[in-house]
Amino acid sequence: MRRLLPLMLMGALLLTACAKPTPLPPPEADKAWEAFTRTYLAPLPAEGIRAEASFLFSRTLPKKQSGRLSIDLWGELDGALRLNASAGFGSTVALMREDEDGLLAYYPDRETAYWCEDPVIAAMALGLPLPFSLSDLARLSGGTFHSVVPNRYAIAMVQKDRPTYTFEEGPVSVLQTDSLGRPLRMEGEIRRAGRVIPWRADIDGYDDGPAPERIIFTLENGDRGVLRIRNRELMLTSWDEKALELDLPDKTVIRAVCAFPPAE
Repeated sequence: MRRLLPLMLMGALLLTACAKPTPLPPPEADKAWEAFTRTYLAPLPAEGIRAEASFLFSRTLPKKQSGRLSIDLWGELDGALRLNASAGFGSTVALMREDEDGLLAYYPDRETAYWCEDPVIAAMALGLPLPFSLSDLARLSGGTFHSVVPNRYAIAMVQKDRPTYTFEEGPVSVLQTDSLGRPLRMEGEIRRAGRVIPWRADIDGYDDGPAPERIIFTLENGDRGVLRIRNRELMLTSWDEKALELDLPDKTVIRAVCAFPPAE
């Protein structure tokens, strides 16, 4: 055993010498990540939020469709959220509520409510090209990315003078920032029931502070949504439960929409 010990130590040293060293991130990427972590991975110092936005959308399947919606979003950052969507002249298009049971969307003109426990599938089935839940969108509107971007990256690099990070887990697989750590682009995939839908989000509008003013979602199939946040207000106290309720008329038909639209 005493004779074998030096040989074992020598072998360990050789393996260590041959092991490929873990590459250090470029200094500019490391600095930008520190800034991003400090500003955008911290939870919002609030209980709730209220935001006003516009949403331009276009889709190609199952038929070409486009439109513009005015959005009023409010609710708890860690609880129920409400969203009202209206079109021209203030006509109501949809009333939505998202909570731990999923997303419920009521369309008054159809006297129908659509539900799915997976908010992303529900939004996609209803023709909204959004890869995130209302909860995630509320946080993004407030200026925090901690619910969608992991707090540790796999690889850091610089692409076209922009710090870029890849992740092994989570809805976001690629994040690109500017030198100040402000998010400029995210990429990922929606994976549900054997379907994979790649998406991209371009982010801009940091003139008035750290929170973005516009997020452009583009799906691989050509569907596109532009969320422009006009106003946001962080609430230090919780919303009254009554303000977050969604009461459906007696004649409302409730349908499940827990499937993606046809791929072709």
